[in-house]
Amino acid sequence: MQDTWFFGSPFWQRKNWIAAMLLILLSIESAQNGVAAKQAKLLDVSEFDLKSNTLGLGTLYVRQDGIKWAIPSHGLIYEAYAPGWQMMLYNTRTHLGKKKEYQTWKDFVSPREAMNVTSMFSKHALFMGLPARSVTLGVAPADSFSSKTELMYQDGQERAGAYTSIELLESAWVDLKPQQVEFVRYITGIPKVQGIVLKQQNVYPGGRRETVINALALRNGKIKSEDWIYPAKFTDASMSQVRGEKQCGVEAAEMLGTFILDNAPETTITKPTKTNAKKVPIVQRRVQSKEAHH
Repeated sequence: MQDTWFFGSPFWQRKNWIAAMLLILLSIESAQNGVAAKQAKLLDVSEFDLKSNTLGLGTLYVRQDGIKWAIPSHGLIYEAYAPGWQMMLYNTRTHLGKKKEYQTWKDFVSPREAMNVTSMFSKHALFMGLPARSVTLGVAPADSFSSKTELMYQDGQERAGAYTSIELLESAWVDLKPQQVEFVRYITGIPKVQGIVLKQQNVYPGGRRETVINALALRNGKIKSEDWIYPAKFTDASMSQVRGEKQCGVEAAEMLGTFILDNAPETTITKPTKTNAKKVPIVQRRVQSKEAHH
């Protein structure tokens, strides 16, 4: 027998049933809209996959209002955002963190001129079809912070030679703010850098080359808005504690940027520098065997 309860029911019952169904449908639509709204909170970002010979693979994220370097294999994040551009190092595993005011960490980038760049030559280049700069820095590493930290972790034949020049390939198509340039100088430990370091090679007497940084891919991507802010909760610690250093190559690679900064006094910025930055236009590209064409 066919169920005809709906049509055989009094009008007020049918009216209540319809209202209930409409309410359910509206609730489902509202929930779907809520999920969509949450999913829509994504920010456009330029992503650079960079491989470091000491820290492994990491991703550098760049937007007009910030810059972030995430190194998943070590659980580390370096980040700085407008308007204050404080530098923060955060350990996602231990939830230890250290935040420095812009003028504090920026001022302790400048002394890296002690690397003693004796010469500098640059020329136009291409990186995967995009404008770049090929830069050669002549250096006197015996007088530099980096060579001193390297010597702490080298023995035998490794101490017999020190690199005498640095060859860089850096982006020329990315419009970086001054604070972002300082950030790149901070994480690479190299003065004179003007763009994203896509490749770094240290050149030793006799022609031996050591690749320190190599870009593997770049693309336009998305990042969650909640991942583009400083962590709200963390335990304050020294930079070396945040990194969890244990007398390893990571310490040698990073000491350049932190052994002075750890003991640096805090400085309060009263007014951040105002700059205008354009969008960072890049397309998804992956490095081929021939990375740069001069």
